[in-house]
Amino acid sequence: MNLTDFFKRMFGYTNKRFLLFCFLIFISILYLFFYPLRLSPDSTNYIATAEYLTAGNGFYYNTNWPSLDMSLSLERYTEYPPLFPVIIAVWGAVVGYTGFSIKCFYLLNILLLNYSVFLLLRSFNVNLFFLLLAFCLINFNGSSNVVYEYFWSEVIFLALAIFSIHVIMKRKTFGFVLAIPFLTKTMGVLLFFHELIFKNKIKLRFKIFLSGAFGLILGSLWFLYNYLQVGNTTRSHFSGNVLGKFDADFLLNKIGIPFHWLVTGWINNPFPENGVLTSLSLPYYHYI
Repeated sequence: MNLTDFFKRMFGYTNKRFLLFCFLIFISILYLFFYPLRLSPDSTNYIATAEYLTAGNGFYYNTNWPSLDMSLSLERYTEYPPLFPVIIAVWGAVVGYTGFSIKCFYLLNILLLNYSVFLLLRSFNVNLFFLLLAFCLINFNGSSNVVYEYFWSEVIFLALAIFSIHVIMKRKTFGFVLAIPFLTKTMGVLLFFHELIFKNKIKLRFKIFLSGAFGLILGSLWFLYNYLQVGNTTRSHFSGNVLGKFDADFLLNKIGIPFHWLVTGWINNPFPENGVLTSLSLPYYHYI
């Protein structure tokens, strides 16, 4: 009896589940012992907003931008959609906001991303080699190395986006599945249009439309609330407007053909959304 057979008998694992189990253990050890936890202004904004939420003080954080004398001021959290700091706040309310707890939280984001990839690729009945290759491509490329070191919302966004695609493919309960990635990062709205355009069954398109509309309504309420509070949809230091999140290069990478996404997105974009989503979209396009 080999090791795989042992795990199958003891735990009911199939080969693919066994591979997933081993890879998640490997990633956990690698991340906890070899990846530093770095913070950017976005990172501290997420955590500070979560701490204010945990304390019952709403969507606020301390900032020294754009102060020339670096003095701190209290500012509303309007830069990004609210879901990520809300999730952090729930975690922080239970285990606190120590450096180790934040790193463990981010590790769970990474594990969730890999599990979402596993669910999606298992739907295509890919072999073990392709599954292992996908895990390696997603976790060991230049974009992922950067994002794994910084406490950003890209990882949880990717996990939720891939999971929403999996749910749509399985034709399970739709509800608000497409709304979740959008409430994490604004670019999630593109998933709605992607699914609506490429799904070729009318009934399925209608369900996607209802699900996406739910997300758009929630997102619109968030933007309206921001506008009423601070006079703008987002307090972006790039543009001050939600449309600034969709620059021309980003749109070209997202609406081009899959191979174009894979080449230009993975190599040129410092963030992994293009590379991960579009490399996984190759079998997905075959499916549809």
